[in-house]
Amino acid sequence: MTIRWSCFGSCALSVSLAGMLCLQFIDSGWAQDKIGDAAGANAQVEDSLDLRGDLPNPRRLNASELHKLPRLEVRTTDPHNPSKEIVYSGTPLAEVLKAGGLLVDSGMAAIRDTITMTVLVEATDGYRAVFSLAELNPELTDRVILLADAKDGQPLPPREGPFRIIVPGEKRPARWVRQVKALTVRKN
Repeated sequence: MTIRWSCFGSCALSVSLAGMLCLQFIDSGWAQDKIGDAAGANAQVEDSLDLRGDLPNPRRLNASELHKLPRLEVRTTDPHNPSKEIVYSGTPLAEVLKAGGLLVDSGMAAIRDTITMTVLVEATDGYRAVFSLAELNPELTDRVILLADAKDGQPLPPREGPFRIIVPGEKRPARWVRQVKALTVRKN
C-alpha cells in the first residue's frame, strides 16, 4: 500500500509541476501578447484616419488634411459629470465623408440613397459604432456629429484621441467613440 501511495504521490506531484509550468508558460505568453497588443495599439494610434467602403475616393486622411476641412466647436455636458460643460473642436463627420468623395445632395434620388447608407466608426481597441448617413446629412438633420481632435482648447488626451466622435444630445455616450481609426461607408 505504501508503495502504491508513493507512486501515486510521485505521479500526482509530477503532473502538478508540469501543469504549473505549462500555466506559467501560457501566462507569460498571454502577458507578451498583451504587451504586444498594447505596443501595437500605441503604434496604430496615428494622426490619420482611413476612409473606406462605398466611397468614390477611399483614402487615408492625416491630421493636417482634416484641419483644412470646415471646423466647428460643440458645447456639451460631460456625460460622466452633467454639471460640467466641455467644448470639443473638430470637423463635422459629414464633411469628413465628403473628403472621401461622398456626395451629400438634396435631390430626391440622392436622399433615397442617403437613408439606406450606414457609416461604421472603428476604434483602435476594436470598439465600433454605426450611424445612418441620414443622421449626418445636414439636409436631413440639424444635429452635428463631430469628429473631434481637441477638448477645451487642447489636443485630445492619448486615451481619447487623436480623434473622437462626439454625439451631442444622446442620453448615453455609447457612440462617443474614442481613438477613431477608420470610417467605413456601406450602401445597404
